[in-house]
Amino acid sequence: MFDVSDNQLEGVLSFSTFANASSLQYLDLSSNCNLEIETKSPSWAPTFQLKYLNLANTSLNKKNGHVFPTFIFTQVSLEWLDLSHNMIEGSIPCQLLFNTSIRDLSLRSNKIDGSLFLGCFANRTSSLRSLDISDNSVRGSLPENIGHLLPNLYHVDMSSNALEGIIPWSFGNLSFEC
Repeated sequence: MFDVSDNQLEGVLSFSTFANASSLQYLDLSSNCNLEIETKSPSWAPTFQLKYLNLANTSLNKKNGHVFPTFIFTQVSLEWLDLSHNMIEGSIPCQLLFNTSIRDLSLRSNKIDGSLFLGCFANRTSSLRSLDISDNSVRGSLPENIGHLLPNLYHVDMSSNALEGIIPWSFGNLSFEC
């Protein structure tokens, strides 16, 4: 476990610093607004398998255009991921939505745009229980079969985006939290 959240850490941290921490499962660097976290360079391959990763409220991949960290796609045990408040740009990668281990995903308050599930294979289902993509620029219609694509969802926050159209009937199949 490595938790340095809610501090005033600053400077540039290359994520490759943790590359050889093979037993690392829990990493929380969140709420260090002046900490620049670079996951893109130099090239590296993680030896760890995280279960929990919180990089919210940091400056993620600032030098590389605020892109999604691709090392996350190698994390087959990752259950909880928070990349909120990072100015991440682009559309949500299908690998995040349909990762077999991620249960809780928060991408709140970024610069995410594009359509939800754009380019994703519609015949897969997700393990997500909680999805927060609020306060972004996600646009377009929700897929008619969204309840079948995300059958385990009980918490959904898609507020403050540019969604349009109807609320799909398949949302009725979900059991939302009380």
